[in-house]
Amino acid sequence: MASIKGSSIRIISLDSKDEWRDAVSGLHDFYHLPFFHELAKDLDEGEPKLFVYEGGGYRISLPLLIRRIDTALDGSGGKPWFDATSVYGYAGPVPSHPDIPEMIKQDFHESLTKALTEKRVVSLFSRLHPFLNQDHLVAGLGTLVSQGHTVSIDLSIPEKSQVGLYRENHRRGLRKLRERGATCYVDEDFRHLDAFIKVYGETMRRVGATEDYIFPHLYFQKFVSTNETDVKLFVCEIGNEIACAGIFTKCGDIVQYHLGGTSESSLKFSPMKLVLDTARHWGYEHGAKILHLGGGVGTQDDSLLQFKKGFSNRLHTFNTWRWVLFQSVYDQLVAAFKMKQSKPRPKQPADFFPLYRS
Repeated sequence: MASIKGSSIRIISLDSKDEWRDAVSGLHDFYHLPFFHELAKDLDEGEPKLFVYEGGGYRISLPLLIRRIDTALDGSGGKPWFDATSVYGYAGPVPSHPDIPEMIKQDFHESLTKALTEKRVVSLFSRLHPFLNQDHLVAGLGTLVSQGHTVSIDLSIPEKSQVGLYRENHRRGLRKLRERGATCYVDEDFRHLDAFIKVYGETMRRVGATEDYIFPHLYFQKFVSTNETDVKLFVCEIGNEIACAGIFTKCGDIVQYHLGGTSESSLKFSPMKLVLDTARHWGYEHGAKILHLGGGVGTQDDSLLQFKKGFSNRLHTFNTWRWVLFQSVYDQLVAAFKMKQSKPRPKQPADFFPLYRS
């Protein structure tokens, strides 16, 4: 297929944050913004790059983290190979228009393939956003894998109807929390940020979270100080002690539940119900249309997902996108990786991708 006349693809780095923000000005979430990619860079997750395709009056922007592949694996001794991944959370491509013509999508595919192969990117892995309708933009490039479901609350309906969708035990739990004197509020000045970090860390250790979920103190400080999106810390107190807290964002019409934690002593009261209910009310009052609660641990259909489903019956499919651009190199990397494994390693999901990074 011939390219769209005048189409092009450019790559933006974090040195050009204003240009980056302009390029993701379509329907997006905070996961697409420069500050969140800078946080990922701080965690050594890769070099942030925004691939921006433009053609025929349309634009598609794809944020990625580019990682150099261990030379001990590729064994080339020559030019290095790289791979691409996405930030923690829900990223994926951002289109300038809700509907992208098929010709534009095909040209985007060709342009992106050329740009990535020139960069010697062996494979690409990206988490997609559950309700930004991105699948059709990348379908045909590699494969899409369904990882499970996430839950959201529809804030566009009357508030009474929102609460009416709560499971009875959630409504009963909220009544008991309030009778106990539990309160929840927005900590506008982040006075309790250190207390939240402590509770969050306790929670992650209690549930046996992997290192991917353990963040340094500076991560939280930078996250709440950004001016690229609205960040709120919701704090629940019982008897003047912090029972639990959560960090939420508002980007356009979308409120995201990002991170949360509950103190050991308050677990029996399930105070996170009050935090989520308060965040729902706040989002509704501030004109948001969606409160996204996310899914289970590692996208599993587990007790956490069931807890979230107690607030809403609205489910979204969470997909990941996997694409091998240099199959022979990928196969060599996997073979070299397996050869290096001299001792048993923690079990990984059978569909881990890319396999040479498992």
